[in-house]
Amino acid sequence: LNILASTPVNTPVIGISARNSENIVTGVLDESSIFRVCGELGKYFTYTFSVPNMSLTSSLETDGPLKQKDAPQVTLDKNQAYAAPMISEGENYSWVVHNWEQSYHDEGRANVPKSWSMSGMIYYVAPAFLEFFYKNASENDYFYLDGGGVGDLNDPDKYGTMFEEQYRQQILDQQLALTRLLMQKMDMEVIRIFAPSKISDNALKAYVKGIPELKAIYTGYNGEPGGIDAKAANNIVDGVPVFRGQVTVGLPDTLEIMAGYLVSGTRNAVQQTGSKPAFINMFVLGNYMNISDINKGSDVLNLAQEQLKDEVVFLRADVMADLYMQQAAG
Repeated sequence: LNILASTPVNTPVIGISARNSENIVTGVLDESSIFRVCGELGKYFTYTFSVPNMSLTSSLETDGPLKQKDAPQVTLDKNQAYAAPMISEGENYSWVVHNWEQSYHDEGRANVPKSWSMSGMIYYVAPAFLEFFYKNASENDYFYLDGGGVGDLNDPDKYGTMFEEQYRQQILDQQLALTRLLMQKMDMEVIRIFAPSKISDNALKAYVKGIPELKAIYTGYNGEPGGIDAKAANNIVDGVPVFRGQVTVGLPDTLEIMAGYLVSGTRNAVQQTGSKPAFINMFVLGNYMNISDINKGSDVLNLAQEQLKDEVVFLRADVMADLYMQQAAG
């Protein structure tokens, strides 16, 4: 902790908690504690394990600027329910490098509109991997920045709280300036913050001010502790829609069971919203996309989409933001 505290604010921290063969934490801090302590010290954390040689991957050349695929055209239907599948293993750099690539060989991947979490660190240490995803994306694939910044901020309301109060906003604003630069380089307009739904309006306003290009903010990781008021799950903060997590999933299992979590969770969220159009932030566990002995990449999402086809339309995260703003404008 003294080492972390002695470094400048907004210094990246890279690594992971130590575990033994029984998956028991043997280090000083477990995963959630590392995220929390780093955030309170004004540091952002990048979760890494089993990563390839970063000295090599960071030196691979790319062809030029990254560009996301244009989104498919969708017309707002005010009697419709919509959901944005947000595939995530957080800001986990190693997960993106090892496992998203596996899902990309699935022929059915292009059939489902969805959004993939990306670690900010991948832009700097594995640019060729990132370029592969962008070049091979379909119009139904979108990439968003996960973890709330260049790395995981844990909770923006607690970022830098170990410093005197007069410096805390400056520390967060500096981090958001770094995040904005990264999002511009990665052609991203959507970010997700891990913090729960109770994230303050002041923190959300700091994001909107610090990243003027933002199209949407998604929050939460695998639903919300204690549930969420579905009728108040979404709102607009200084012109930017905020979508709070409503769909919670279980551990990887059979294809049918995993799809069932998504289907039942989405149906419940739509029902609890109680009005149309409805807009659902759908959490999709990364493991659901790449367990080769269970499914082929997008099988879970394809099955969920098939079961919900008469009830819910799946959208990319940026498209759902557009439609939400259209309905808000009347």
